Amino acid sequence: MSNEEQWISLASAYEHVLSIRRFPERAHHELLDKLRSNELGARAKSMRLGLSFSDMSESVDRPMSSYLFQAGQTDFANSSLTKPAAAGSRNLWTLHAVEATQIEVLLQEVLNIWPKEPLKPANKGGRPEEHNWPAALAYCGWWVARHGLPNKKARLAELIIEWFEKEDGGAPKDEKEIRTRASRAYDELAKWVNRENGV
Repeated sequence: MSNEEQWISLASAYEHVLSIRRFPERAHHELLDKLRSNELGARAKSMRLGLSFSDMSESVDRPMSSYLFQAGQTDFANSSLTKPAAAGSRNLWTLHAVEATQIEVLLQEVLNIWPKEPLKPANKGGRPEEHNWPAALAYCGWWVARHGLPNKKARLAELIIEWFEKEDGGAPKDEKEIRTRASRAYDELAKWVNRENGV
């Protein structure tokens, strides 16, 4: 199957963008922006629509409207989106509550917008990282997008530890590194939150 025809999960697309942009909030912002502007088309393998979340009908392989990414709550980690109904609307997308899961995007469009670097940086002889920091920081970005920025940086360090213990076989032993990375991520996430709020 060629890249033009290959679909990948929204979570995989997010991981790709994160590997290039490095910072979770930047990857989140750019990917959502392209979905909202319809520069990156998307489909849902499973979608439910209804006048309320308690009264929904199922449909499959449905193209996603860019409006949904403007009005809905996107969960990149789980390739899903939810949007409440807008009372009195005549538009199908706004009138109905929407619950979309298994969201996919075209691989080629992702690669066109965020091309991989042709050459990898030279190996400087150091050991490869023992822990999956990009994924841990991506989780922090997703958590903040969903729950808001925590009041203290220490909470972000706790989230990092929680993710490693659950997904990576255990947290790094170097607590100073955790605090340092959490502090840097917190500062970047705070900038993103302020931009989103027009501050």
